[in-house]
Amino acid sequence: MVFLKKMKFKTFFFIFLFLVFNNLPYKVFCQNLYFAGFSFLGNANQDFRYPVAAKLFDENPTIFKDPLDAALLNLKRKDLNLIKDLGTIESGEAVTIAFALTDESIERFSTIDGVTNAYKIYAQILVFDFNEKKVITNYPVLVQKETLTNGVPSAIEDFNILKSMYIDTSSKSSIFKFWTEKLETVKLLNAGSIHLQIRDVKLDNAVTNQIPEKLSKNDLLKVRSAQKLEYHISSKQNVPILPYTLGQIGNFKKGLIARFSDSLEYDLTLPEADFVMDLLIREFKNVTVDRGKFEVKIYAAFITLNVLEPLTNTSYVNSKFDYKNELVFPKSENMQILNEWDVYQRTQDALFSNLARQISKRDDAVLPSITGTANIKSQLAKFEGIINKCK
Repeated sequence: MVFLKKMKFKTFFFIFLFLVFNNLPYKVFCQNLYFAGFSFLGNANQDFRYPVAAKLFDENPTIFKDPLDAALLNLKRKDLNLIKDLGTIESGEAVTIAFALTDESIERFSTIDGVTNAYKIYAQILVFDFNEKKVITNYPVLVQKETLTNGVPSAIEDFNILKSMYIDTSSKSSIFKFWTEKLETVKLLNAGSIHLQIRDVKLDNAVTNQIPEKLSKNDLLKVRSAQKLEYHISSKQNVPILPYTLGQIGNFKKGLIARFSDSLEYDLTLPEADFVMDLLIREFKNVTVDRGKFEVKIYAAFITLNVLEPLTNTSYVNSKFDYKNELVFPKSENMQILNEWDVYQRTQDALFSNLARQISKRDDAVLPSITGTANIKSQLAKFEGIINKCK
C-alpha cells in the first residue's frame, strides 16, 4: 500500500513537472541575439570579391534588408529570439548574429547542349560578441544556380542573374533563403570552445607558374579554395569553421555596425584555433584521350592536406589527394573548352566535396580514387575525432 502511494506520488509529480515545463513560454528557453542584418565580410577594398552586391549596395544601402527579413519569416526554430531593435553594448546586449557575404563567382563550361553557367554566392552565419570584439561561431553557406545557354551570356545578363539570387526570395537559388534554412539546423547555443580553422593556403611553384592573372590577383585562388574547403567540411560534417580570411567589419558604409547606437568601427578578432588545416594546392593537369568517335578530356586537381594541433605541432592528417573529372564529347560536335580554369576549379570543388564526405564515411570503394595514402582511414578517423570536439 505504501509502495502504491509512492508510485502514485511519483507519477503525479512527473505529470506536474511535465505540465509546468510544457506550459512555460517558449522564450524562457530562448537565447536572445541581436540581429545585425546584412554585412560584407572584408575591408572596403574587397569589393572585387562580390561586385554585384557591392554595386547594388552602393546604389541603395537598404536593398538587402527586405529580402533578408522576408526569408527569416520562415525560420521555425524556437530557441532563438532575434532582436531587431537597437541595443547598447554597455547593457550587455552585445551577442549578435549577421548575414556575412564573402564571395560571388561565375564558372562556365561547354556541353553538347550549349554553355553551362554556374553562378555561386558564398556567405556566413556569423555570431560575434562586440564586448570582446570576437567571433563566437560561424557556418559557411553556399548557393548555386546553373543555367544552360546557347552562347556566353553578356555581362548584363550575368549581373541580373546574381541580382535575382539576392533579391528574389521565392527563387530556389535565393542566398537569403538558403542562409535561413541553414540557420534552422546549426548549433548556435552553447557553441563549442574548441575551434577548427584553415590556417594557411599555399600554391606550389607549378601552380604559381600556370595560374592566370585573374586568379593570382588578390590571392583569389587561395581565398576561393579555402572557402570551398570550409563550406564542404562544415556542411557535410555539420561543424563550424573559423573563416580563413577576416577583414574589417563594422564600417558604416557596409551597414553592420549600425545595429548599435553607441558603436564605432571595430575589427572583429578570431579566437585562437585549437586545430588547423594547412592546404597546399598542387599543379592542375589535363590530358586528352581518343576513344574512337569520342574525345575525352580529363581534368585533375591535386592537393596536400595537413591537419594538426598548432600548440604541440601534432599531425593528425598529412596526405595527398586528387580528383579526376572526365568530359566526354562526340568528335562530330567539335566542342571547345571556354575556360580551362573554370573546369579546374569545378574539379577542385568535386575533390573537396568527396574528401569532406570521406572524413566520416571512409568508404573502401571511394578512398582509393582520391588518395594513395596507405593509412588514410586511420588519419581520417582522427580528423573526425577533431571535428566532433569542435561541434
